[in-house]
Amino acid sequence: MQKDKPLSKDIVNLSNELLYQRFIFNREQIFQFLNELSMQEYVALHIMDDNEEGMPPEEARTYLQELTERMNLTVRKTSTMVKHLKERGLVSWLHDGDGSEGTYVILTDMGKEMLKGQEDLMIEYFSDVIVEFGVDRVIELLGLWRDLEDIMRKEIRKREDA
Repeated sequence: MQKDKPLSKDIVNLSNELLYQRFIFNREQIFQFLNELSMQEYVALHIMDDNEEGMPPEEARTYLQELTERMNLTVRKTSTMVKHLKERGLVSWLHDGDGSEGTYVILTDMGKEMLKGQEDLMIEYFSDVIVEFGVDRVIELLGLWRDLEDIMRKEIRKREDA
């Protein structure tokens, strides 16, 4: 059974509202707390930290390909970002064997320190927001947002394959 499609005007209004809300959220002053890192850099360092957590130091690493996939970026954009992080001393960029087996990044002590400082600022802000909005509602919202993102990605892939 096919789902009923909303009227065209409803689709336009909902699409506009989705784009507007995402735009406003991305522009809002909340990201002023990330005064040392861009949002993209913060997310990248956080992914690296998650990957390295609990790993012996000699095994702790995040492959560039994994970072590219998890952040939904091109290899070129990911490489450029990692290069800037390396230049700032926040990550080390290494490779397995001769490099053909993959390149990977690991957080430096300075990178870990930077991430911790930025996380503390974000926690300070978001703890009040989450308490006021409600933990259960935030969890529900995140689940719904992930579902929407999945559907949006599928639609993009369908259009690319057509």
